[in-house]
Amino acid sequence: MKTLIITATVSVLLASMLGTAHAGTIASHLAVYDVKLAKTQPNASVGAGIEGRYIITIQKVCNDWIMQQESAIEIQLADGNSISDFMNFSAVEAIDASSYRFSVGRNNDASMTILGDASISKNGGVAKFQKPETVEFKLPKGVLLPIAHTRELIARAESGESQYNATTFEGTEVGGAKLISTFISKLAKNNGSADKVEIIDKENLAKRPGWTVHSAYFDPETPTPEPLYEIEGDMLDNGVVTRIQMDIGGLNTQYILKEIKSIPASDC
Repeated sequence: MKTLIITATVSVLLASMLGTAHAGTIASHLAVYDVKLAKTQPNASVGAGIEGRYIITIQKVCNDWIMQQESAIEIQLADGNSISDFMNFSAVEAIDASSYRFSVGRNNDASMTILGDASISKNGGVAKFQKPETVEFKLPKGVLLPIAHTRELIARAESGESQYNATTFEGTEVGGAKLISTFISKLAKNNGSADKVEIIDKENLAKRPGWTVHSAYFDPETPTPEPLYEIEGDMLDNGVVTRIQMDIGGLNTQYILKEIKSIPASDC
C-alpha cells in the first residue's frame, strides 16, 4: 500500500510563518483525519472495508519545515479477516528547499524502514538512501521538495491556472523523482469535506477559500499513459487539506479532517 504523504498539500503536498492565516501562506498546524471507506470497486483486491486515523503535523522551526505523519489503519479482507497497518513518516525540509532529510517506519518492521537525505541546487540534485539499502538517485533540474511544491501549487491556483505539472521528490519509497500532473478546480461541495463534517477548529484554520485538486503521479523514467496512482483532495489557501480521496487496492478511501489546531512557528 502506498505510503500516503500529505504535505500541506499533502502534501502534499505541500510556506510562511504562522500568524494570521492569509492567502498564499502555509499554516504550521496539527491535523487529525478519520480514514474511512467511500466505496468499493467490483474488482477490489484488498477486501470490503477500511478505517483508521491519520495525524499530521507541519511546523516552521528556525530555517526548516518539519513534517511528521502517523497513521493506524485496519483493512477488512474479503475472507472476514483483517490486517493492521501502522506508518510513521518524518521529514525536515530547508526553507530555501536546498536540503531534505526523511524517514519512514512501517509496522515496527526494521526491514521496511526508509532513511535518507537529498540535496537540491538550481541544476538538479541527488537523493541518497541509507536504508533499506545504500543507493543514490539523480534528481532532475527543477525538482521540488514537498513544501516547495505545495507553495507553488497554491500560487498557481491563486493565479487561476487549471493545470500544473511538476517533478517532485518525497522519499516515501526507494526511488527517484516523480512527475505529478495536477488539475485544479473550484472547491467542490457536498463531497464529504468541511462543508458536511463538523471539525474541531477553534482558530478557523479550515474555514478558508481553496480548491479541489486531482493529482496523478507518474514515473518519469518509464513513460506510460497510466499513472502510478491518483489522489484527489480539497486544499485551502493556507495549505490545510480538509479531504483526501485515493484508491487502495480497489477500495476508494477517504481521509476526512476531524480536528485541527495551530502550532507556534519559531524564527529562532
